[in-house]
Amino acid sequence: MLNQPKKVKEPLYTKLSIRNPKIVDILNTTAELGLFDDTSLSKFKYKSTDYESEAIKYCSIDFFKNTILSDPKTYGRQLQEGWTGGGPIKHKKNGFASSTPGGQYFIKSFEEITGIDLGDGSQPYGGFRSSVYNPDGFLSWHKDDGYGVYTIMLSYCVEEPDGFYRWMDNDTKEIHTEPDMPGWSGKSMVMIDEESSEWHTARSNTQKCSLVISFGDYDKFLKLKDLIQSDK
Repeated sequence: MLNQPKKVKEPLYTKLSIRNPKIVDILNTTAELGLFDDTSLSKFKYKSTDYESEAIKYCSIDFFKNTILSDPKTYGRQLQEGWTGGGPIKHKKNGFASSTPGGQYFIKSFEEITGIDLGDGSQPYGGFRSSVYNPDGFLSWHKDDGYGVYTIMLSYCVEEPDGFYRWMDNDTKEIHTEPDMPGWSGKSMVMIDEESSEWHTARSNTQKCSLVISFGDYDKFLKLKDLIQSDK
């Protein structure tokens, strides 16, 4: 059972301010050492001749309103030629961090100051995982409502990024689009169940890396969230 106090209503999406000096230093060194290599450049799941048009379509507000919401039980898992199914349509690479100098440094250094066992960065849902978007990279509209976790995502974008994170607020039903910014940014998300999770999508025309840490325990999640945003 998840350890979330009954009186606490954790926002399903929160933009984090990365202020902790030690974490800022770790992230900057991680980026300097490098998070992209031949492993991260490999294609993911399916082959296509036009990733760009698919990224535009599957991440669009029109597609969400007219296709996804018309049959929400599909959760964005539309099948198409070349796609193996079993999840949202995507063009990105997962589980690469431990193969890059920056990823190796991040895992070792982050574990030392937080005491969190990150493993090798390949866990599918819990623990630590990583993903990278290359030009024409995208993750179609979907809802992570079956994981039972609280998630913190630290993302790195190259200079002059061209991409976004888009989501629908569960309460207001308003759709928000947050443009990618150069350097590091952070967010926290709740992925518990149908009620406590939000529809979202992401797209990037430039290289972008996300380091994701998930918790089944609310207190541990909150501790890291507070640490990242602390001044010391």
